Amino acid sequence: MGEPKPSPDGRTLAVAVAVAVAGTGTGKSEESCGLIDLTAPFPQKSMRHLAPVDATRGFWPAAWSPDGRRMAGTSRTATTPEPGVVIYSFETEKYERVTNDEYPIAWFPDGRCVLYRDKNSLLAVDVATKTTKPVLDDLGIGVGSLALAGDGRTLLSVRTDYQADIWMLGATDRAPGTPSGR
Repeated sequence: MGEPKPSPDGRTLAVAVAVAVAGTGTGKSEESCGLIDLTAPFPQKSMRHLAPVDATRGFWPAAWSPDGRRMAGTSRTATTPEPGVVIYSFETEKYERVTNDEYPIAWFPDGRCVLYRDKNSLLAVDVATKTTKPVLDDLGIGVGSLALAGDGRTLLSVRTDYQADIWMLGATDRAPGTPSGR
């Protein structure tokens, strides 16, 4: 299981899970989005799985819509993520690809747009019209984890900064305390 995503009402937890493919005898697994009912008594909490996106790809959940009726995520095989934002509707029980680029991060509070990352940029996609708008052109070096605050106006990020100093001594340089040889 990975990256738990609680629903807006706190009643359901979405998790990415690998599920064994029954009847193959190969130990093959597929990605799946599991939904855990948090209102059920413990330890009998049950998990139901969303249907796969298609015959070869499952759904990796990234963010619930503010009203809890949809989820943004990506499609992926057991070993390979597929770039693009995919929206799952709990009402229709269907998937719709709204971009072919990279990874979704969060829904905006209006429930119409999803923030997603494309290489070193951030974009917003309107899930109804599939139109995209740039949000930030250059994230900078080392920006990794990203989250959109509930107000939809504040972006939170983690930046990894690898810095090192290299000192070089040449033949004419003397280290302190080294005799001059005179």
